[in-house]
Amino acid sequence: MDHPAELELIEWVAGRLTPERAAAIETHLAACDPCRHKASAQRHTWDAMGDWTVTLPAHHLWSCVEARLRDTSGHVRRERTGWPWMVVRAAAAILLAAAVGHVAGRWVRSRAVGPPSTTTFAEALHLDALGAESPVGLTAAMRPLMPGLLKEDIR
Repeated sequence: MDHPAELELIEWVAGRLTPERAAAIETHLAACDPCRHKASAQRHTWDAMGDWTVTLPAHHLWSCVEARLRDTSGHVRRERTGWPWMVVRAAAAILLAAAVGHVAGRWVRSRAVGPPSTTTFAEALHLDALGAESPVGLTAAMRPLMPGLLKEDIR
């Protein structure tokens, strides 16, 4: 005999199988350890659930739920699901991200400071020896500050 299906074991534990099928499963359980363990676990579950009493909802529960779902026009609101709405939601998210990125990029560019001029750089280093915006003068003034880092001028 093949192993009984999980649902069939549940039916056997609940006592809802025909006597012939129940006898066949009992014969199989006597010879098969894994199925016997499954049946034992099912029996334990059913024993635990035997003490549980199910309370049924009021007969008018669904009409109350439906009434809460109705809007002022009397139509039942439905959740917008399915792949077309997923595409719409994804497109909206992409557009929102692009708009936020565009606005953030414009804001950053408006606040960006360009590269410093040689005069600004000289003032920051307190190099008053440079009176004009002379790259050659800047290189000469920085040579003592950074030995070996500046290339020598080849003329």
